[in-house]
Amino acid sequence: MTTNQYSGNTPEPEFPFQYLAADYLHHGGKDYCLIVDRYSHWPTVFVGEQGAKGFIQNLRTLFSTFGICQELATDGASLFTGGVTQAFLKAWDVRHRLSSVANPHSNCRAELAVKQVKRIITENCGPSGSLDVDSFHRSMLSYRNTPDPYTKVSPTMAVFGRQVRDGLPVLPGHYNPHNTWRELLDHREHAMARRHIAGREQWEAHTKSLAPLITGDNVFLQNLVGNHPRRWERTGKVVECKEFDQYLVKVDGTGRSTLRNRKHLRKFQPIPKSPRMDTLPAPTNVPATPEAIQSYPSPTRNNHTDPAPMIPPPLTSHVNTLPPLAPVLSGGHTRPCDAPLPLAPHGGAHDTMEQVSLPTLPDSVPTMPGSLPTMPDTPVQSDRPRRNRVPNVRLNPEEWELGQVDTVNQFMPTMDWCLEMIKWIAKQEVDTRGGGDK
Repeated sequence: MTTNQYSGNTPEPEFPFQYLAADYLHHGGKDYCLIVDRYSHWPTVFVGEQGAKGFIQNLRTLFSTFGICQELATDGASLFTGGVTQAFLKAWDVRHRLSSVANPHSNCRAELAVKQVKRIITENCGPSGSLDVDSFHRSMLSYRNTPDPYTKVSPTMAVFGRQVRDGLPVLPGHYNPHNTWRELLDHREHAMARRHIAGREQWEAHTKSLAPLITGDNVFLQNLVGNHPRRWERTGKVVECKEFDQYLVKVDGTGRSTLRNRKHLRKFQPIPKSPRMDTLPAPTNVPATPEAIQSYPSPTRNNHTDPAPMIPPPLTSHVNTLPPLAPVLSGGHTRPCDAPLPLAPHGGAHDTMEQVSLPTLPDSVPTMPGSLPTMPDTPVQSDRPRRNRVPNVRLNPEEWELGQVDTVNQFMPTMDWCLEMIKWIAKQEVDTRGGGDK
């Protein structure tokens, strides 16, 4: 089965501590690391100190006590994906499985163990958050001896085949091993089948199967975090198809890679970009001959072919002998050209025309039918009535001698004349006001 065609749950473990799941939880200002077995649900908790180095130390202790696991499932935190952790897992031949972003269901076993163990830590840890107290370890022993509500088997029974002494009073023989290993295996298979059937009906109540994606598909990514977690505001391209409906997507813009589940991806077809002018092929210099024009396909519009363009006939040699236009003289006559005009023929240049005199035209040219009428030599009087201009009575020609002032150049007053004019105007003003001051 190929990677992009795989669908379904993760494979079920066949023996204890075959598949492990790890996650971190925060309480009281401290971080705690939890490792749980997917077969027996056996939890292991320690304070998350020293980062990846402390995680590797506790994982090494777990391997030496219960055996080396085949797979470790995490949520992809930097502590689990760091170079030191990856080198340790590779040295111990452990496969690392990452869950999708904002998809805790893919690491459900670790999430459930975190919820249960966090209740124990809340009520039984030390004042400074230390786990090195009797109350915490007694609570962990009681939790490991508690049977599962579905399988009716406790983690200690699945690992050791018997219950362990946890300080609670029990009947004699309660800790003796019994012959239920094979019966336990069959009973567990039937119990897990009933759990999976009930869980499948619940998870598939309002779901549908999504088409698998392939490498190179353009997809929308759901935000999943922030103020708008349900919006599809980013795009990317699928670069790798993994198991369990997981896809490695390269986000557009930043180029970072993110691991997403199929339900958080939506495929789309991008709009093709129109070619730019600088990317179009350069036109070839083809001579515009009638054969080339006729062979070039004409564009079509609305499934109708445009008619072929009209091609003028080729120029012949007698075109070069046409006489030039002669200027028109007064009276409608023409005169011959003073010099011949050069004309470059189609096949070459440096050919000239001979001096040709056009015949003179008569004084009166008959008007052809349908031609434009000729304009008469004398202007035609308009029938529009003219306005009668009334002379200005304030300008007496005899007093001002306006008839002698024809142009501006003739009216050149001197300084004495201007002084006399000013005195006369002042005298007229005094007379007008009643004689003035006497």
